[in-house]
Amino acid sequence: MVIDSMFSIAGRGTVVTGVVKKIVSIGDTVTVKSTSKSYRVAGIECFKKSVKTAPLNQSCGLLLYVANRNDIKNGDELICE
Repeated sequence: MVIDSMFSIAGRGTVVTGVVKKIVSIGDTVTVKSTSKSYRVAGIECFKKSVKTAPLNQSCGLLLYVANRNDIKNGDELICE
């Protein structure tokens, strides 16, 4: 998933949005390719609905638990492990 945009939620983490290229579920670990930092997916939202698994080739938002917005940039790639 290539990050299109992102925003922070105080006390929760950072939400990143983009088109999902590999199935991601809540609780999965994702790695930011440019920094090699790993984060746990705490929530997924697609088309204003909370889902447990992100559908392929759909634009979704992933809530990354305790992610710092300064560690992630637009255009970075998330890799699901």
